[in-house]
Amino acid sequence: MIYSRITFLAISEFKTKKSFFLKEYFCAEELTRISQKKAGTVAGLIACKQAVRALYRELESEDILPCEIIISRTNEGAPFLFSLKGSRPAGNIFISISHSRETASACAAGSDE
Repeated sequence: MIYSRITFLAISEFKTKKSFFLKEYFCAEELTRISQKKAGTVAGLIACKQAVRALYRELESEDILPCEIIISRTNEGAPFLFSLKGSRPAGNIFISISHSRETASACAAGSDE
């Protein structure tokens, strides 16, 4: 079940994969700062959204934009890049960032896929 989907249109190409990997690390570091108590709760979801939006602003400032960022409770669908482990069984939150041309086209067309 997808908790929240934040979709952005891809308006530029990635500069280099190396640069993006640096930003992945930045995002993972931000997510690990979220309290374990908040994982799996509304407050935890809001904190995740804030961390992802901070990542988006960072990417935008360098003209490196993913076309969609998905926050979900399971790792089904797309490969997940980050996992925030909660203390409760349902407390895991997965972050998936997609930047393929196919997904960019789907986002531009308004698709939910």
